[in-house]
Amino acid sequence: SENLAETKALVIPLTDSSGNALSDEKKAEYKTLAETYYKQVTEEGKTIDEIITEFNKVANEGSESSASSSSDASQDTSDSIANPNVMLIQKDNTQVPSKFKEKLFSAAADEVFLQTNDDDNYYFVAKKLDVTKDTSVLTQYRSTLLQEMKSDEYRAKIEKWSEEVELKVDEKAIAA
Repeated sequence: SENLAETKALVIPLTDSSGNALSDEKKAEYKTLAETYYKQVTEEGKTIDEIITEFNKVANEGSESSASSSSDASQDTSDSIANPNVMLIQKDNTQVPSKFKEKLFSAAADEVFLQTNDDDNYYFVAKKLDVTKDTSVLTQYRSTLLQEMKSDEYRAKIEKWSEEVELKVDEKAIAA
């Protein structure tokens, strides 16, 4: 669908856990890392999942406990989520950086792309997936997607119904 895209992406934040911008040195390091990962996927045959795992190790470097707990957490969620690294993105989603969405929606299915625009506060190495190829993700998020996609229509229908309701005041019941 032209309004919905499925992607698997390594998302590298350019802010720390408190929302503060990373240093220029750290951004440069992450940009080089993103470019390296992009080459590994496009030229060396690595998967997006493999580079996500590698980046998580780099990001958690020096903190053994958080590295192990994050891998434990991903194992727990993999049972309930078919593929935790797959994202469904709506074209009108305002929470997703616009430059990333532009590249995603203009990419061909199975195309891998690199997004290193500092304005977005993230670097991405992403692969656009064919949303029609594996419908398990769509099925899994169907109700959430329907709520998001149809919420305006639903609200309008409820408002119309509420306007059509004829209210009658039962004076006898109130007096009693």
